[in-house]
Amino acid sequence: MTDEKNESNLMSARQVLFIFASIVVLLAGIKTAGSIVILILLAAFFAVILHPVAAKLQQLKVPRGIAITFIVLVIISVFMAIMTMLASSLNDFIRAYPEYAQILMSKLNQLEVQAAKFDIHFSAEEVMKIFDPSSLFTFATGLLSHLSGAMSRILLVTMLCVFMLFEVRLIPIKLKKVLTEPDVSMKHFQRAVNAVSKYLLIKTFVSMVTGIIIWIFLTYMDVRFAFLWGVLAFALNFIPNVGSILAAIFPIIQALLLGGFYDAIIIAIGYLIVNIIMGNIIDTRLMGKGLGLSTLTVFMSLIFWGWLLGPVGMFLSVPLTIIIKIMLENNHHGKKIAILMGDGKSI
Repeated sequence: MTDEKNESNLMSARQVLFIFASIVVLLAGIKTAGSIVILILLAAFFAVILHPVAAKLQQLKVPRGIAITFIVLVIISVFMAIMTMLASSLNDFIRAYPEYAQILMSKLNQLEVQAAKFDIHFSAEEVMKIFDPSSLFTFATGLLSHLSGAMSRILLVTMLCVFMLFEVRLIPIKLKKVLTEPDVSMKHFQRAVNAVSKYLLIKTFVSMVTGIIIWIFLTYMDVRFAFLWGVLAFALNFIPNVGSILAAIFPIIQALLLGGFYDAIIIAIGYLIVNIIMGNIIDTRLMGKGLGLSTLTVFMSLIFWGWLLGPVGMFLSVPLTIIIKIMLENNHHGKKIAILMGDGKSI
């Protein structure tokens, strides 16, 4: 009896080791093929967002091929216009940086004198090395070249997205033929798709409105590069917990340098109000029952997917984690992990 129990424990240990080894190999493969995986993920999530729009146009008697073509052309046109304006704003920001550096150096010199009165000593020159123009120009040039490179990837992502939109109607039929328990599996699959689709649609809408409000607010406050900061607010709003904070840092520093402490406080309060209304009220109300993920899980997923897939992984950390949680919930061995990942409301 004891030998059978020891053998059973040994088999369980081997299974656990095999699962962990498989996960490590899988993650290593994803890390190695990250550039390809990122393109596929972007195309898939764009398809998830655009599929309801295509379905709505079909209900209006628009052929699916024409509906998909129209949607893609509109998205590309808007995206190209935004990228052109963004590149122009970045160029203006690069040209204006020497002026900002001089103002910052003057402010730091004043702060150095005042801090010395309280026996606090630091070097303004050492602090300015953090804002070294050469490193900033290198970063900005790299960003601009990255944007130019992104243009070449748009075609590939768009083609993948189009093929996925045409294929989406056939996926349920194919899965029913290959799955052992098609009814149960399709129910779980549909639940995951609905959860991700709802999250992406709501997050895109809230982020877009947030970016537009920030743009209008900063323009009204006569803040330079308001469009650039609006686009930044839109993009970083997809990053949970810390994205909205990061989006506010540069405009506040700029206001502090060019306007003074009062202007910086006004900008900070404006960002705070917008993020409270859009993030904590509108977003929460539209999400309904929420994501089913704990705050710790969301933050850890941000770190994990960011490490695995870079910035794109950070943007898609929540929907990817939702998919994994739903898969674990419907697996006998993964239910306990899914409970630990949850927000505790369903326990």
